[in-house]
This record gives sequence, structure tokens and C-alpha cells, in this order.
Amino acid sequence: MSHTVDQQAGPRSVLLRARQVLYRFASAAFADPRSGCWQALAGRDTPSLVDAAARVLRLAGCRRGARRAWGELHPSWLEPRRVLRRLPDSPAALNAEYERTFGLLVSGAHPPYEMEYVAGKLVFQRGQLLADVAGFYRAFGWRRAEHHPERLDHVALELEFMAALCEQQARARWDWSQAHRQGDAAALHLAAQHAAVCWQAQQRFLSAHLAWWLPAFGRLLTANRPKGFYAAAGRFVRALLPLERALLHVGPVSRPLQVVEEARPEACAGCLASAEVCEA
Repeated sequence: MSHTVDQQAGPRSVLLRARQVLYRFASAAFADPRSGCWQALAGRDTPSLVDAAARVLRLAGCRRGARRAWGELHPSWLEPRRVLRRLPDSPAALNAEYERTFGLLVSGAHPPYEMEYVAGKLVFQRGQLLADVAGFYRAFGWRRAEHHPERLDHVALELEFMAALCEQQARARWDWSQAHRQGDAAALHLAAQHAAVCWQAQQRFLSAHLAWWLPAFGRLLTANRPKGFYAAAGRFVRALLPLERALLHVGPVSRPLQVVEEARPEACAGCLASAEVCEA
């Protein structure tokens, strides 16, 4: 996490960098620990960097009138230190928790793959979903790293792709400012087009591939392992969603889900949100 939130840049650039930092943080939180994500999360500068980014996003999203949809959380839950306080004290300990939470195969209780939340009988839709994700990645020249062997619809990869789109848009805005200074009309037009395409891609990807299933994923993590690191990371992305939807003008999204929920205690029947209240 080497990027900084430069408070001297323009407000739009600061917001883009903040969003990039937070998506990359969320991606690292859900990545396979064998990829080296513990070292990134435990870095000395990580808490101050992600805290600054979260403040920027909370302020911007609330100004845009962020409203929660089903399963999303209030912006006050966008607190990276809540996640970092749950981070196990070594890569080995994080890997053990990852395997307990998600298993060596696809977890039935809270799978980290988007396709698993589409009803199994909708075979065509499941195939189209993976093809669409792959199409987004190809269109922007984005490839998963060799140390990320996960399926394309893994939560860490989808979050990292959003970070990459924010980075590409920030670069396009920088190119636009340089072209403006130089009076290069052709480069100015090209940079503006590239920035607009990146923004539209973020809007479409959030709507089609994040906003509809992450709330269910996060709620199930809380229901099944409320004290764990991954439940804290799940709350973080559930608080991120309403802010992002407000900034990208994406309305509440609903899709058919096929999720196996474990039995809940009698006092908590029908209330998956109870774990957040009880733990806070």
C-alpha cells in the first residue's frame, strides 16, 4: 500500500486516490494469505493511509446523500482500524483463519465467489456472469497476478479491479491536465474520453458485479464467524457500498441469491444484523 492520499491535489483527484486505496485495502483483506497480503495489511503506514482515505470517502459520499440498501451498513462502519484490530499476528495465523473460513474448496456457508450467489438452476446466467467479468478485465488490459490463482469472480480480484479502474481514471485526469497546460487539443480530447470510459466502467462494474452480492456475503460472514477478521472485512465492504453507489449514481441492486445460512439462535432468528450490534 504505497499510494498516498495527496491533500494538495484537486478534490476529484484526492477522492479517486482515496477510493483506490480503500478498494486495494479491501482486496488485500480478502486475498489468499499466500499472496503476501498480511505484509501489506500489517505495514507501518497502512493504518494512517487507509484512515485518511476513509475520511475522504465518508465525507464525499455523505455529501452525495448516500442511502443504505438491504445488507449495507452505515458509513460509520467504514473504519479500517476495526479490520486491522482483528488481523491475526502472523501470515501463518491469517492463513489458518482463511482456511477455516473459506475452506480448501468453495465454501458453502459464505463463498467468496460472485457466481455462487446466482441460483444454480440459472446455468446460462452463471456462465454469462463469468464471461462478463472476463470481458471487463480484458477491455482494460487487466490481468490477475500469477500469485492470485483464484477464479475471476473471487471477491479480492473484483475489488482489485475497481482499484485499477480508479487508478486508470486518475492517470487519465493527470494526462488531461498536462495536455491542457501544453495546449494539445488532441491529447486533451483523448484523455477526457479515457477518464469518462473509466468512470462508466466503474459504474457498470459496481452495479453488475459488486453491489448485488457483497451485502449477502458480508452478512453471512458475520452470522457464521462474528468475531473473526473476515467478518470485520465484510462489514467494511458493506459500509463502502452505499458511499460508492452514491458517488457513481448506482441505485440499489437486487439479484436472485442461492446462499446456505446456518441455523441461528432463537433470540436472533431472522436478524443477521444482530451480530454487528452485539459485537460493537
